[in-house]
Amino acid sequence: MTGHGVIINGPNSVRPISPPSRIVQGIPRMNIQVNGAPHEVSEGMTVQGLLRELQINVAQVAVEINLEILNQQDFDARRLCDGDRIEIMGFIGGGHSVAGRDLLA
Repeated sequence: MTGHGVIINGPNSVRPISPPSRIVQGIPRMNIQVNGAPHEVSEGMTVQGLLRELQINVAQVAVEINLEILNQQDFDARRLCDGDRIEIMGFIGGGHSVAGRDLLA
């Protein structure tokens, strides 16, 4: 295989590469990235649905889509698009001391 988007089997045999199937059990699928890793989801999935699928507690994360931080109240309305880059960041509780210093003082 060589070139961009073609398979070359011989000097006179060139055919385009077929795109991978993007329909699973009759449901169109799309490719996104979640924290830098490829991930496939159902077409039309919301941020809320993605977090549910990943078993992530909505109350404990911030979500960035294509470098834009999303308000938590928009998680259920914001639909994902093919090629979106999602970063999910968890909150770290605390207020404890670090190296003997109280961070809340």
